Amino acid sequence: MNSRTWITTIVTTVSLAVTLATASVGFAMMIKPGTVPINDESSATPHGGGTGGLPPEEQGRPPRNPIITGPVSRTETTLTVKLWDKSLYEQGYELYRGPSKNGPWTVIAFMNPFTGQFDFPDSGLSPDTPYCYRLRAFNAYGESFSSGNCFSTLDGRSVWRVQLRLRTANVADAGTDDSVRVQLNGPNLTWIDYGHDDFARGDDSTYDLLLDGVRDLADIDSIYIHKEGTDGWCIESLALLVNSKEENPIEIYHQDFGATAGTCLWIDKADGHKEYHKVSRSEMRAHPLWQTFQQPNPPTVFRQEELESRIESIIGDALHGQDGVFWGDLDGRGYVELTRLDALTARVSVDLVADLPVSNPEVNLVFDLQFSGSCSDGQTPLQLNITAGNVTPHADFDWKTEWASGLFYLLLELVETHVAHRVEDAFPNLTKTITINADRPVCITPQLLSTHTLRLDLSFPPTGGTPPTKTGGTRPTVSPTTGTKSMQ
Repeated sequence: MNSRTWITTIVTTVSLAVTLATASVGFAMMIKPGTVPINDESSATPHGGGTGGLPPEEQGRPPRNPIITGPVSRTETTLTVKLWDKSLYEQGYELYRGPSKNGPWTVIAFMNPFTGQFDFPDSGLSPDTPYCYRLRAFNAYGESFSSGNCFSTLDGRSVWRVQLRLRTANVADAGTDDSVRVQLNGPNLTWIDYGHDDFARGDDSTYDLLLDGVRDLADIDSIYIHKEGTDGWCIESLALLVNSKEENPIEIYHQDFGATAGTCLWIDKADGHKEYHKVSRSEMRAHPLWQTFQQPNPPTVFRQEELESRIESIIGDALHGQDGVFWGDLDGRGYVELTRLDALTARVSVDLVADLPVSNPEVNLVFDLQFSGSCSDGQTPLQLNITAGNVTPHADFDWKTEWASGLFYLLLELVETHVAHRVEDAFPNLTKTITINADRPVCITPQLLSTHTLRLDLSFPPTGGTPPTKTGGTRPTVSPTTGTKSMQ
């Protein structure tokens, strides 16, 4: 087997943001499908519902609304959701599944009363498909429902890099300096702010997006582009790139609007335009590029340009909304420069500017990134650790401002301290642990080469026998039911 298959999530290294799902399995007593709910008031005895600080529950009334959260775990064909008991007097539960929050709903399990919560496994599902769940609690006096919560099964193809290419039309007033944010799903959000002039007329730029909540192709639920402010912006085209390298861009979705003022997509609040543009999940998956996407092998090498682009994306997103700190005047090769200190340490230099009453000093923000790896026995995950340290801002004042102050040294000390606090407030915590699933013994060793390239070396220790495999608990058997029930 190709050793690259063991690092399908490693490339989130430089995005420094991974949402990890933990798996747990719960149990409950299941009633055979078709069992008639008990309507005997004497059977509705308290059994310890999870009230969670709610007012005392009265007997002789319908049960409190249950809750569904999750997913606890998921694969291409399974979803495990967490069911929460919130009543003392329910006589049973019915779990429903449907394709959307509006149904139609089908009963997939009947359950006896339970206390607290348990994890419910649902299997036999289709890959990259949304499934919605709703839980009904009942007793002799009525019924109550949880809200419908929807989750998607995995696609089975890991995501280690996502980029958005935006071309601003080359027409009058098409460019903008307003803030723009992009979302790929609920928890994922990136404020696009690179050091160069973003969204200028005729500009064609590709931006790295943060990977919060995105580790599988199924996690890309939609593309949502929102612009703040009143300055008009007209997009000629957009493209979503997944798992690309600079030398091998891979578009998974593309949309052309037009190159003229009458055909490009205006995003503003004037003339009936919207301040956002959204591409739906179904629209993306219907695109020929999405349907013909071939997953590349996970890379074991990250070149300097890619590392710097990802760091620039992270810092630009972190600078959004921070008063007094913004990208600086370009000094050197780029706004973000990475150099090698040793095989496990990179030094990063970032050009910023501080907006202060006395002056607007350039700020050179310097910090170190240290990389370390771990080994897996085939049951525990690998870990790639990234630690940021030695964060040091240095303010560079114009000599005339320094001389005119008459208090050069005092001014420098006070303002640099002020700049340091400003930068630290804007700077994200880059210390991360990346978890990598492994189903056989394997070790990972990161190496920063003299070319400022990060290489990930894998080694496979001898096992002396059959490699261990992951094990899990026994899941309760779910007996499916047929038929569709309508719920209001």
